Amino acid sequence: MRNVTRPPEYRIYKPYKDDAGAASSLQLKITEDSDAPVGKRRKVEMFWVACQQTGINRETKNASFGWDDSSKSATMKIGLVDVGELLAFLHGKKEDVNLFHQNMHGNTVVKMKKSQNKSGPVISFQMSSKREGNPLVKISHYISIGESEIIAQLLRDFVSSYHNWKL
Repeated sequence: MRNVTRPPEYRIYKPYKDDAGAASSLQLKITEDSDAPVGKRRKVEMFWVACQQTGINRETKNASFGWDDSSKSATMKIGLVDVGELLAFLHGKKEDVNLFHQNMHGNTVVKMKKSQNKSGPVISFQMSSKREGNPLVKISHYISIGESEIIAQLLRDFVSSYHNWKL
């Protein structure tokens, strides 16, 4: 029997009035399959999804985002080594982080570096993806220091879940 669990994702929204905003989310997926071979019965995966703003609803004044539009979004599956690199950056042990993933359908790149905006220190986040037969998709936004603390905790929790350690 196969069971897939997806705990609530963590989303960061950065809308702008000129529709130039962006959003991203961290998503955890846990698959348990009692019919799979021993050692492969439990799989824990983390995905970072980023998307461009697609407009503003005239009635609600809320921004809309292209989560399900492949021409407006990009996804990177985050592995354990990636998590270590991200945590080292978030804990100030690295000045920046560059993750590059390639498969037979294309590639995805994530770049993060420390930055400054009018409200103070932030993290500059950029994800770009080039998929076979599609134009380059590029998404960027800032991550606040508070948001980065939540991301760091979620990354640590992923490592514990990946190894099935109950703390």
